[in-house]
Amino acid sequence: MAQQDQDMAIESIGLTSTLGVVPTDSDGTQEDALRWLPTYSGIITKAQIRTLDRCPSADAALTLTGQFPDVLTGQFPDVDTFWARLAYVSAKSGWKAARATEQGIKQAEQANQTDQDRDESSHAILKASFTRAWTIGRAAWVAEHDAQLTGARMSGLVMRALRTAMGIEQAELADKLRVGERSVRAWESGETLANANVSAKIWAIWDEWVISLRTQIPSGEIPILPAETDPATLRAAAILLGGHRFTTPPEPFSYCAWTEGRPD
Repeated sequence: MAQQDQDMAIESIGLTSTLGVVPTDSDGTQEDALRWLPTYSGIITKAQIRTLDRCPSADAALTLTGQFPDVLTGQFPDVDTFWARLAYVSAKSGWKAARATEQGIKQAEQANQTDQDRDESSHAILKASFTRAWTIGRAAWVAEHDAQLTGARMSGLVMRALRTAMGIEQAELADKLRVGERSVRAWESGETLANANVSAKIWAIWDEWVISLRTQIPSGEIPILPAETDPATLRAAAILLGGHRFTTPPEPFSYCAWTEGRPD
């Protein structure tokens, strides 16, 4: 079928490649249209995928997907267990693996005569594919978790703390990292986690800033910082001095001149 005809068929039943609303009609019309979708994206969210990665076992993740319609996907009430699990397989093992699983299930259903045999075969195929996907997702989550504990990958809370301590906006940090401001927002909000390369760059920016700040703090019993020093730098200086007192220049000790303006 031509791509234009495929798009029209998908649109006619309310499916899109980004929303991925799952078919529920028994006549097979929506199911056939879903075959033309390029991915299974949009069926479950990134947050839901991360939740499945964090499940302690594949069985626990399987149980959780069975609760999707009521617990996790209220915005997509038509999503059922089967499609939620296929979407997870696609996210972790790739679209081809999800399609192969779907085709394997269809072949098993055609080969078995009784409903019980079809259900058992379909469940076994989907469970095996889902378990492989969860193994991949869990391993990635464990590595990510360990990387955060060692500081190799920076959490959003730490990133925001360093950025605000340096007194710079998200846009300025994005420029320094040569990324979009949207990426910085996603990292700081916890939507995504900055990779090791980005995390190392931010630590380098922080180290450079701290070194620069140390050079701005003069020696002496009571260091006197320039009057134009911004509040963020003053706060950081207070921390670096470890409780040692410091100050900024007061107004001139002696001053005798008329100021411009109307009298009070």
